[in-house]
Amino acid sequence: MQIVAAGMAIAVSRHCGVLLAGGTQMLAVYALAQAIAKLGGLTLSWQPEQIVVGTTRWVAEDPTGDTVGLAREIGDVPLLASNLNFSQSRYQQLQVYEAGFVKEGVGAGGCAIASYLYKGGNSEQLLEAIEGLIARQNQR
Repeated sequence: MQIVAAGMAIAVSRHCGVLLAGGTQMLAVYALAQAIAKLGGLTLSWQPEQIVVGTTRWVAEDPTGDTVGLAREIGDVPLLASNLNFSQSRYQQLQVYEAGFVKEGVGAGGCAIASYLYKGGNSEQLLEAIEGLIARQNQR
């Protein structure tokens, strides 16, 4: 999956911005893209400045993953982190994120960032929308 995502990021970066949704795994994809672009002395046409890695603050702040340090080590990868905060959620299932029991790993940060960019919203509005989805699911 990572090699395909790296190839896609290289190709798409020539035409528009790319958001790689996922913390450390997408940092690996970015590093792969860098390596592929320089493979065998060939320089593939890509626009690394068009690519950002998006994650959640839970992943960015997780000391066991050192996402920020890893991004620097790869070469100052542009890293965005959503500021989702579930501490005030009415659902205990979401509150456990704040206690560090959940490491989402599903591209939630990228989805949140895309939501902010598309709708111009904020983390409180996104929490409200997420809770609305849970409420509807619980009614079934």
